[in-house]
Amino acid sequence: MKHSVKSYAISDDKIHREMQQPCYQKKPLHPLKAYELADILQLSGKEIVIRFLNSLCLSVQEDNTSLIAKLHEELRRAVLLKNSRCQYLPETYTEYVVKNLFELLGHGVYWTQKRFTKGLKEILSQFLSKPTPKGCKVVLSLLAEYWNVPSASGFIVDVVTCLAVKDFVNQKNQLSADQARRSIEEYFITSEASIVNDIMMRIESQIGEFHG
Repeated sequence: MKHSVKSYAISDDKIHREMQQPCYQKKPLHPLKAYELADILQLSGKEIVIRFLNSLCLSVQEDNTSLIAKLHEELRRAVLLKNSRCQYLPETYTEYVVKNLFELLGHGVYWTQKRFTKGLKEILSQFLSKPTPKGCKVVLSLLAEYWNVPSASGFIVDVVTCLAVKDFVNQKNQLSADQARRSIEEYFITSEASIVNDIMMRIESQIGEFHG
């Protein structure tokens, strides 16, 4: 089954378009190149950032260098698939990801009514540019604080389970267990088998077991 994280995680595109309208009285929150990249990638770029956020929060690795490298690789591939000849520096991809993370945390299932921690933009930019175990812990701690949960990982497991249940509920009889697992994996850039199995069990406890 071809699955996309499009849907329930991303709120109305009209809101995003209105947010990106030029405002001559205020300095742009992000470099103009980041907005240019957003215009090229559209929904496909947002989906990659969602998958990155999910993966980051559930990563069991202290060093997330490879995860961020994979993020950049997927974004560059997405640009090529849009038949664009534009080439961007790593700093532009970083700013683009930060921009999308703020939009993601401000709408939809990743949103809460709490205000962002002061300096969060700079903390995210620094971590994405030079990932360190300490930086990752700080980011995950701030996300948990924003979501008002004990851990960011628990929050993401709940979110992915909720989204997958909505996606699977009308197709369960047509899906094998292996197909369901592969669809769950598509919520992430990289994923651990133990986490996928945990989400799988949570889903089956709600909608029943998959065949096969």
